Amino acid sequence: MPQFADELFHAFPRIEQLTLIQLIRVPNDAFDLSKELLRPEDFLRLVRMVSLLNLFGLRTDLLNNPLATVASRALEMPWIPPSPPLYRPGSMMITVDLGVTLSHSTSETYGRYEPGMIERILGSETYRSAASPDRMTCPNCSHFPLCTSGGMVRPSEGFRDMCTEVPYCKRVMAEALYHE
Repeated sequence: MPQFADELFHAFPRIEQLTLIQLIRVPNDAFDLSKELLRPEDFLRLVRMVSLLNLFGLRTDLLNNPLATVASRALEMPWIPPSPPLYRPGSMMITVDLGVTLSHSTSETYGRYEPGMIERILGSETYRSAASPDRMTCPNCSHFPLCTSGGMVRPSEGFRDMCTEVPYCKRVMAEALYHE
């Protein structure tokens, strides 16, 4: 990755930044990517690499992943630009099949798009609940202050590694803070 990023920025100097996407598993998707998902230690290697690329002037970020920002601070490598969460107020997507959803990474929809429905969705309690800060899991987590200061206001989505017993973010942070 470092060589690729260096060659990319030198070959195309007008590129503003390289954006990486953490591979996730969309439930009921046609392709089972479960074996390709990042374990917490793999994610931390990615965060270290992206931090170092930025330190050396190769502007790189992770798309819709504030956990990268939080983890980079925990690792004392804070050179990753802030990243907004995947689910956030005011954000939604209309998919090619006209499903209205919070992101491309979920199979849950608010129905099939029709004129006027976006305003209804944005005003609904279901949407507000899905896009607002978590009030149950995060406030009771020991990493809550670090996470909120890094823009992470909800636990990581379960499809980051399909292990739902302990949130992915909590396992990543435990690895970052206690196993270095």
